[in-house]
Amino acid sequence: YVMAFIDYNLLSDDEEFADGAYLIGRIKKLNEDLVVAIVSADISEEAYQKWVDADVDKVLYKPVSKQKILVHIKAAIAKHEEVVPRKTFVNGTDYAKEIGMIGESDDFQNTARNVLKYSEVDSDVLILGETGTGKELIAKAIHRHSKRGKRGNFVAVNCAAFKGDANMLESELFGHEKGAFTGAHVLKIGVFEAAHGGTVFLDEIHQLGCDAQAKLLRALQERKIKRVGANKEFAVDFRLICAGKPKLKEMCRGREPEFLPDLYYRISHVDMILAPLREHPEDILPLLNHF
Repeated sequence: YVMAFIDYNLLSDDEEFADGAYLIGRIKKLNEDLVVAIVSADISEEAYQKWVDADVDKVLYKPVSKQKILVHIKAAIAKHEEVVPRKTFVNGTDYAKEIGMIGESDDFQNTARNVLKYSEVDSDVLILGETGTGKELIAKAIHRHSKRGKRGNFVAVNCAAFKGDANMLESELFGHEKGAFTGAHVLKIGVFEAAHGGTVFLDEIHQLGCDAQAKLLRALQERKIKRVGANKEFAVDFRLICAGKPKLKEMCRGREPEFLPDLYYRISHVDMILAPLREHPEDILPLLNHF
């Protein structure tokens, strides 16, 4: 593995290195499998868009803590670890069984091993995969094996249910005060508040409209929420796990992206990509026997 920390004063009059995007492109040409992270104090949308178009893997804002750097390093290394044949696992460990799931393939064993690994850190997780690949089951396993499994609830929300409605999302996620709007006859506790100390799972995150994405982004940045109709914000303690379609990053590209690049990098501290069953057919028989 090669890890380079480059502190380079990018000059505005140097067209090639003015914003880092050119440098990313050059690095990716050397080896497209390298994981490239930008660490910057530039929070402009213009800079974000250039980095996304250059195919950067992570964006971290200064100041960056040592813990955050370590989490991203571990995640980057995990992506490129060679698949370990099941027969060579230490003491013949069945990682799928350890997380309460079924799968004998090298692919799923490594997924299960990563579940245990990511359970040890408290970073937000983005799970990408087709429908039916078990994204919610993986999210539950991460929560169950983490410290939050004993401290709080696992609360799941399907973002497709909001159909891009930002107001509906706001009420569901953040709650509302009694009388906040017509029909609000009682105080409602939102998802983030209900999951205090635990984990919030947002499925089909790509289904959110831009307004809803912006409201979610603010809550993630501040780790504070305000019920609809309330005057004060209050802090909430939660871990966020999101699930979306495999090409979520591609939705961040272009002048009018379908998915906010800033939100993408906020939710993708640790990434997991789940392969469809057709790519590891050796798991079909164990699943068939189980069911």
